[in-house]
Amino acid sequence: MSWYMAVIVRGSFTEHGYDRNHMGDLLYKLVEAPDAEAAYEKAVALGEAAVDSLHDEEGVEVTLRSLGLADLMEIAAGAPADGAEVYSEVIATKPRDRVTEKKALTAFTPWHVPGEGEEDLGEVTELGEIEEPGSDRFRSPETDDR
Repeated sequence: MSWYMAVIVRGSFTEHGYDRNHMGDLLYKLVEAPDAEAAYEKAVALGEAAVDSLHDEEGVEVTLRSLGLADLMEIAAGAPADGAEVYSEVIATKPRDRVTEKKALTAFTPWHVPGEGEEDLGEVTELGEIEEPGSDRFRSPETDDR
C-alpha cells in the first residue's frame, strides 16, 4: 500500500446550481491505496463526501461541493511521519514571493473568507489575473491561454 496526497477542488452551489463567481476551496487529503487508480477512486469519493454549507455575506446559503481533483500525488516518503514530504510544487520563478510571515500563516490566523473589496487569496500574476495556487502545474505550456 502507498500513500497519496489528493487535492480536491470545491466550488459554491446555490439554489440555482453551480455559481462560478462564488468562493471555492482546496482540500488536501491523505489517501492510502495499493495503486494510483485505487487512490483516484478513493479521492473522488472523499471529495463527493466533503460537503459543507454556509451563508455568504448576503445571507444566501452556499454549499461547497467537489468539482474534481486538482492533483493526486504519491507521497515519496511512503508513509506519513514527522517531517515526511506529503506534497511538492514546482515554483518556476520568484520563490521568495511565496514566503509568508509567521503571523500570517494559517495556523496563527483565524480562517476568513474575503469580503467584497478585500484582497483575494489567489496569486496576482504579472498579467493581472488571479490564479489558484499551483494552477500553473496543470496548464500545458502549448495550451497556455493567458
